[in-house]
Amino acid sequence: MFVIESARQDWRWISAVVPTLTEAESEIARIPDAQRQFHRLIEIPCTAFPVFIVEDRDFAFGDMALVRARISALLPSGDEDAILLNVYVLESAFIPEIPGRDEMGGIYHWHITDSDLTPSGMADLMADFNAHLENRAAAA
Repeated sequence: MFVIESARQDWRWISAVVPTLTEAESEIARIPDAQRQFHRLIEIPCTAFPVFIVEDRDFAFGDMALVRARISALLPSGDEDAILLNVYVLESAFIPEIPGRDEMGGIYHWHITDSDLTPSGMADLMADFNAHLENRAAAA
């Protein structure tokens, strides 16, 4: 699986997630020449969808085991409004409408906060992850 990771100044985003190198190279080629320098192609350790993306200071890609590990390692910040990390789930290839544009807000995601780290918050969060995956599987 391949990702186009993008960065400009202090802003970082994912511009595409596709299953093959050929598709990734095609997506990079669609990005205008003047913008291409802000994007890089990387291979991720995923072989099938769904793919989870965990975002804090960097992006990590994996399955539910990654999500559980990253969330269980979090410590409360003491600020209920602080987003500790974001978790995105992709059921299929992600290709923005405009090549290279940040459209990550349109990916189904969760904002993980202090309230998610309590036992009841964690149970609700895991139930929501599982329900989302079950609903998507039933729709397929």
